[in-house]
Amino acid sequence: MDLSVPGATAAFCRIDLRELRFVEPLGLVEIAARAEYHRQRGTPVRVHAPTDPSVANYLARMRLGRALTDLGAAHDLPYVRERDLAGRLLELTYFAGTERSDELAAMVYHRVSAESPASARALYTALCEVGQNVREHAGVAGGWAAAQATTSRAEVWFAIGDCGIGIRRSLATRGARDDADALMLALDRGVSRLTRAGRGNGLAETCRLVTARGGRLHLVSGAAARTAGPVRRHASVPVTPFPGTLLAGSLPYRGSSHPGGRCGALR
Repeated sequence: MDLSVPGATAAFCRIDLRELRFVEPLGLVEIAARAEYHRQRGTPVRVHAPTDPSVANYLARMRLGRALTDLGAAHDLPYVRERDLAGRLLELTYFAGTERSDELAAMVYHRVSAESPASARALYTALCEVGQNVREHAGVAGGWAAAQATTSRAEVWFAIGDCGIGIRRSLATRGARDDADALMLALDRGVSRLTRAGRGNGLAETCRLVTARGGRLHLVSGAAARTAGPVRRHASVPVTPFPGTLLAGSLPYRGSSHPGGRCGALR
C-alpha cells in the first residue's frame, strides 16, 4: 500500500489514497490510526479516496468511511450497500475493551482450527492478549482491528493497531535503545514492560504460532518495521514513520470450522 501524508503539519493532515490499487486489513488499520492520531491533537484530517472504484468500494465496505466520519475526518469515500459476509470479513472497528479484538481472535481461530485445534487455541489466546495490551502498554483508550478471509488464496489476514506511545517508549525501562531494537526485543525475545510471569508475551507468542503454521507477521512502530516468516526474519524501515504500533499477520488455512455469523469470545 502506498500511503502518503504530504500535508502532515501542525495545521493540516492530508492522507492521499488516490493512487491506491490494493489494500488489506493492515492498510485499513493504519489509515484509521493515523487519522485518530492527528484528530486527537486537533489537526484537521482530509482523506482522498482511491480513484479505482473497486478499491474505494472495498474501503467503504470495510467501514473506513464510517470510522473517519466518527473521528471527525473529512473524506470522499462512497456509500455502499452491505451484504452479510460474517465469517469472511471483520470490518474495521475501534475497540476500547476486549470484545472486538476477541472477535478478531475468534475469527482467526475458526479459520485455522481444523488443522490443529490446540495451536489454534493458543493463537487465539495470544491474539486476545495483543488486544488487551493496547490499553496496558500504548497509553490510549483503545485501538483498531480488521480481518479478512480470502477464498482464492485460502488465507486469513488480520491487523491490530493503535496510535499510542509505541513500543520503544513502552520498553524504555527494559533496555530498548531505538525503535528497531524495541521491535527485536518484543518480537524475538518476548520482552515486555510488565515483569509479572505469564504477562506481556502476546507479540512473541503470536509470532511463534503464526510462523510455525507457515504464516507471516509484520510489526511496525515508530521508524522501524520487522517481518517474520516461516523461514527467516528481517528488519526494514517503513515508508512513513508510524506514531503507534501496527501488527498484521496472514495465515494459510485448509478447510474451516467457522460456524457462520459473528464470532464472540471462545469459552
